[in-house]
Order: sequence, then C-alpha cells, then structure tokens
Amino acid sequence: MQKGIRLNDGHVASLGLLARKDGTRKGYLSKRSSDNTKWQTKWFALLQNLLFYFESDSSSRPSGLYLLEGCVCDRAPSPKPALSAKEPLEKQHYFTVNFSHENQKALELRTEDAKDCDEWVAAIAHASYRTLATEHEALMQKYLHLLQIVETEKTVAKQLRQQIEDGEIEIERLKAEVTVPAPCPKPQAPQDRGHRTGWGTAPSHCHASLQT
Repeated sequence: MQKGIRLNDGHVASLGLLARKDGTRKGYLSKRSSDNTKWQTKWFALLQNLLFYFESDSSSRPSGLYLLEGCVCDRAPSPKPALSAKEPLEKQHYFTVNFSHENQKALELRTEDAKDCDEWVAAIAHASYRTLATEHEALMQKYLHLLQIVETEKTVAKQLRQQIEDGEIEIERLKAEVTVPAPCPKPQAPQDRGHRTGWGTAPSHCHASLQT
C-alpha cells in the first residue's frame, strides 16, 4: 500500500476528526508524491498509532491515513537537488517513515524547522500500540504501588487515632481516681467562761503568783 488509505468509512472519518481535535501532534508537512515527482503540502494529525492527513487545517474530512504500528521513523539526509529544483533544499529537514509491510513504500516527509522535524520523529516513533500498551502497564503498576502506599497510610492513621482515643479514655479514668482532700475545719475560739460567771479567767501566771 503506497498511498494513504482513502477514507470511505464513517467511523474512520470520525477518528480523523478526533485526531484534528485531540491529536498528540498536528501541523503542516510536505509529503513526497507516490511517483516521487513532487512534494505536496498537507496538514497532518497524529492520533495514537494513526497518522491522518488533510488538505488543509480547515478541512473537515481527512484525505487519508497511515497505520504506524511497527514502523520505524528516522531523520533522513537531504536528497540531491534536481536541475529544475526551485526550492532551497538546505532550508528543509527530512524524515522518513518505514512501514513493516514489505509492499508498502516508505513515507517521505519534510519540514522547514529542525525542531519541528525532531518532534515529529519522536512522536511517530512512539506512536505504536505496543509502546502505548507498555507505557500503560508501567503506569498501572505505578498506580497500584501508590494505591498500596495510600492504603498503608490509612491503616497507620487509623491505628494512631485509636491510640489517641485510648489515651484520652485512660486520662479520664485516672482523673476520676484522684480524690481531692476535704478542707480542714477552722479551729473554734475557746469560750470565755469568766464572762458568764462574772469573774474573769486569770492567766496561768496569775494563778502561780497567788499560790506563792
């Protein structure tokens, strides 16, 4: 299959629209025609392992697509300029997509920006179902590991909360066991008996002087 697949299926067309909206990589690229006679500028959109191309960025329906599963994408040297070439090749940056099917011609693309070229190569190189599945598995393992950590932290937090509650109960129990001593009664002043009999009570030293 040398050309991009012509789209007649509504489901594939809807995927093309999804690629226009949520594609991981989008932009204009020049693709070499199937007869190698000229370069055609198309608007490309990458969705997972499908590379769609449109006539322009305003086209509502894709013109074709390439299945990238198992492909190899690399930078390519500039081709030798033809005598009738009007475009300066030194300002172009080339890369190729080689497909796993033996009867499928390599896709030759180019862009005017070196950084843009490198980013396209990296994006297409990772646009594989196997790569996506491997990355998904790695993310799932990481998620399960983090989930296990969270569950462990919940268990530890529950144990600490129980220890705090047990400590509060123990403190209340100890408070209840502590008895506060009752205040001592104030000593009463001795009654003045002399006042009741009319005679005053003489101090002890007075009694001693009378006896002598």
